[in-house]
Amino acid sequence: MKQDTIFYQLFVRSPALLFELLPDPPPNAGQYRFEAIEVKQVGYRMDGVFLPPAPTSDIFFCEVQQKIDEFLYERMMAEISIYAHHKRNTFKNWQAVVIYPRRKIEQKCCDLVAEFPESGRITRVYLDELGDIAALPWGLGLMVLTMRPKKKVVEEAKAMLSRSETASVKSAILELVSTIMIHKFNTLSRAEVNKMLGIQLQETRVYQEAQEEQAVSTVLRLLARKLGSLDDAVVKQINCLNLKQLNSLTDGIFDFNDITDLQSYLNSLS
Repeated sequence: MKQDTIFYQLFVRSPALLFELLPDPPPNAGQYRFEAIEVKQVGYRMDGVFLPPAPTSDIFFCEVQQKIDEFLYERMMAEISIYAHHKRNTFKNWQAVVIYPRRKIEQKCCDLVAEFPESGRITRVYLDELGDIAALPWGLGLMVLTMRPKKKVVEEAKAMLSRSETASVKSAILELVSTIMIHKFNTLSRAEVNKMLGIQLQETRVYQEAQEEQAVSTVLRLLARKLGSLDDAVVKQINCLNLKQLNSLTDGIFDFNDITDLQSYLNSLS
């Protein structure tokens, strides 16, 4: 505003001038003060941003709200506005999803941003209204499981584990159900939680094997990007590593300058 010298001086001298431009000025228009204020950017952190594959697609913002926050929509509006200001050329338009455990914890007073939640851009999801866990796809079922009370969650968790799925999905369900239950019963160890859920040793082995397969795939992909094509002997050595060794190798990948460094590292593990 200070660069627009004439307007700045006019508003300093007579703040009520602004309200003469409005069809419905406030009754106390003559009591307003005018200042040129620098709004400093506050550090915001969004729960999640789903980045589009191309700038011709929409971007999606996600907030998971577990408790009442009477400033949620104001904060979201600020976050999205700042992001759009800096990243406008990276997406076509935006939408947002707010996930609540139940409807009653949604922000009640929205006077300052009444148009924001009702804009058509915001989808509000109430997990307790999605329906029976058994009838939901496994991903949605796990979301609902996070907000179930302790007295019901054990049986529903067991039902999730008994679902007929592919090995990789079964492994993911096992891991996530176990993690959800640890948060629910935070005085129990993972072993105690697994016992409560009836997770057998062979199932945990399946989970471990699935983790190792995923770790091998990740390591090979990163090594190929760093060092180029790997010969069969090196790939065979990597396939024989356990999960701890694979994680260690992943951490050290970018310290390797060439295939000799990798080979020396693998030999040190044998």
